[in-house]
Amino acid sequence: LALYSGTYRLPLIYINGKMFDGDLTGIGRMSHSKFCSTFEPYDGGLNKRIYDLINAFPVILFMKGTKTQPRCGFSKEMLDVLNQSNVDYATYNILDDNDVREGLKIYSNWHTYPQLYVNGSLIGGLDVVKQMMESNQLEKVLASANTVS
Repeated sequence: LALYSGTYRLPLIYINGKMFDGDLTGIGRMSHSKFCSTFEPYDGGLNKRIYDLINAFPVILFMKGTKTQPRCGFSKEMLDVLNQSNVDYATYNILDDNDVREGLKIYSNWHTYPQLYVNGSLIGGLDVVKQMMESNQLEKVLASANTVS
């Protein structure tokens, strides 16, 4: 590792083959999304695939099942919320793709499903989305995707 990095200092943090060098004391106070946004997405493999999926549609829901056949109560509830919001959205059935199912948990640092993304950013799971709906924040977030009908 010392030969690869050119330093004997520890700790060393590598993300996507790039070394994060500098004052590491602030990392603990940095949000996950801010820390990860410092680095460009990996140019290949599962992370690239997940990045491409998240950014393929302005609004995408990663869920268990499909729009017509949800396979989990939480996914069905999330569909109900989105349908009430009159938003155009895509879905991705994680039960058909275990690599994405497990990889997205790590990529987003969110370990449950469903997961809602707007404009490439994780909004959250069902509890977060329901809270946002109750506080009228969900409509604003969805409007930012220019998809509210």
